Amino acid sequence: MKIVLIGGNPKRYSIPFHPSTKSGRILRGILSKIGLSCELADMTSNIYDIPTSEEIEELKHRFKDYQVIFLGRCVEYWLKEHFPEGTYLPHPASRRKIDLERLEYGLTSLLKEAGDWQEK
Repeated sequence: MKIVLIGGNPKRYSIPFHPSTKSGRILRGILSKIGLSCELADMTSNIYDIPTSEEIEELKHRFKDYQVIFLGRCVEYWLKEHFPEGTYLPHPASRRKIDLERLEYGLTSLLKEAGDWQEK
């Protein structure tokens, strides 16, 4: 199963969840810890987190055969209609510890569903 984690925008960086950002450090740390291999994407390149119709079409084309994970409620709001099977998980920049625990648990569950889970 191919998985993509979709965030809001690249925060002036050229790659999604850049390691220099708080969310990038947290997310990449969790992915490394649990051993999940996936693609990272942003839903838009603008700072307002509102995707254009062209950006949405690009995401739909690019990730049509993927398990789509919306990182954050904003991403879920804009993309759920286009990826009805998509799953919400908290954004890695969440300030609440419980949200980060839910994020890690949700990503670990994806590994278990795919049969790729190995206890570390």
